[in-house]
Amino acid sequence: MLKYFVAILLSVCSIITCFADDSYDPETGVLTIGIVNIGGTTGTFYTNVTVTVDAILTINSANRPPPGYDTYDPATNKLGIPTVIVGGGTTYTNVYVTVGNIIAVGAKCESPEACGVTVPSSPSIATGSGGSTTGVNKCLAGTYYATSTYCASCSSGYYSGAGATYCNKCSAGTISAYASSSCTSCAAGKTSLAGASYCTSCAVGTYSPAAGSSSCTSCAAGTYQGSTGKSTCDQCPAGKYSPDKSPACYTCSAGTYSEAGFSTCAYCVGGTYSSAAGSSKCTTCAAGTYSPGASSSCIACPAGKTSPAGSKNSSDCYSI
Repeated sequence: MLKYFVAILLSVCSIITCFADDSYDPETGVLTIGIVNIGGTTGTFYTNVTVTVDAILTINSANRPPPGYDTYDPATNKLGIPTVIVGGGTTYTNVYVTVGNIIAVGAKCESPEACGVTVPSSPSIATGSGGSTTGVNKCLAGTYYATSTYCASCSSGYYSGAGATYCNKCSAGTISAYASSSCTSCAAGKTSLAGASYCTSCAVGTYSPAAGSSSCTSCAAGTYQGSTGKSTCDQCPAGKYSPDKSPACYTCSAGTYSEAGFSTCAYCVGGTYSSAAGSSKCTTCAAGTYSPGASSSCIACPAGKTSPAGSKNSSDCYSI
């Protein structure tokens, strides 16, 4: 990796715009370098270099890099950064990191001035939330003190604030990427276990109603959900039913019925019937017929007899 880094830098010759300040994206781990010197050698300055950071070693170090440009030591794979802006906001000084992958390299220069970069006569010391006037090391958010001199990145599913001595596990319903400073809530219809790096869609028959749900909830009886990743369950229509945690509604058989949102089908009572599956109500038996209940049709009284409408038993039939 070290030889590869040096070889790429030595092969670039075109001159393009130079920038003195570095910027670091903690979400992706990508560092954009304004100008860097390789191995302390005269004439080996390179501009607009983009790399990934393997590890953050120290921040606000008492061992300051030269002002105005980064320095890279191929023997140790260590990059010294005078000033870096993190996440588009906080500025840190005197930072040391190790380099991961090389993404892009700009131009080669004989000196910083040849690229239009003015080197200050003395290094500045950042103050405020991201700096220190005492030179005390401080790990970036998304990293922690693995040792007294080494900042390691938090694993996926964990996070930390600046200066942390350990990483916190994301709670159930939230996730984080590698080297994160905070956790992100899973969207409604999804959830996650504690310490997860990705959200999982709720299964059929379940739902999660709000962002950051720690678990998926079973659909109540009389409702269903046939798709994954949903935030609500749908009510079963009349003529159908469902038990809890159901992926679908089921049709009531002849002799039974249901109203919307029923968890089971109800039997038609005596004196009524439903002739077709999926009935939303039962029909009263006509005069001259009867039914004992749970019937798909009414039974006719014997010849010469009749019965009132809605009769339940054969004893309700009487001679004409």
